[in-house]
Amino acid sequence: MITSFKKTIQALLPLLILTAATTATMAQKCRYDVDKTDAFSKEQLRSTTLKIGPQTIDTRKNREVGWTMTFEQKGGNRFIAFKVIMLGKRDDVVQQGQQAYLRLANDKIIILTAETDVLPSYMTGLAVYTHYDLRFKTDAAAITALSESPATDFKLETGSREIAAELGKKGEKIMETAACFR
Repeated sequence: MITSFKKTIQALLPLLILTAATTATMAQKCRYDVDKTDAFSKEQLRSTTLKIGPQTIDTRKNREVGWTMTFEQKGGNRFIAFKVIMLGKRDDVVQQGQQAYLRLANDKIIILTAETDVLPSYMTGLAVYTHYDLRFKTDAAAITALSESPATDFKLETGSREIAAELGKKGEKIMETAACFR
């Protein structure tokens, strides 16, 4: 009886070690750009910003600028923000109620709805760049969906034009970051 128990343990030991190692590898340490308590509301504030899209050099400041995606949590509210910088001058306004879309690798689509109008701003140097600062309030279900499958594409239709980006390998980082905001 003891011999068969010992053999069972010896047979299961490698599986237990592999399971423990896999769990430790999958455990994620969340890092936030901001992680503090608001002095007035006493709400927890957390945010993390990722570079996600086309990057360009801002010749005035000699640094790289481009698309970013920010996950933000303030108390029980969750937000996703995008800073989009594109070459050329665009005059399209993102209207309140306009929708942006994130496609996931599992074919789910996350729909984000603009809460306010967003006007473009411009940067100049050797060329003109249009800058949009977009912020969307979202819910736990959308964040959970983003944490379960990599994002593959972003799209926002602005008037007569479309702002779009393939996210490529950044989709994995978006998924990992979203897990910290569930």
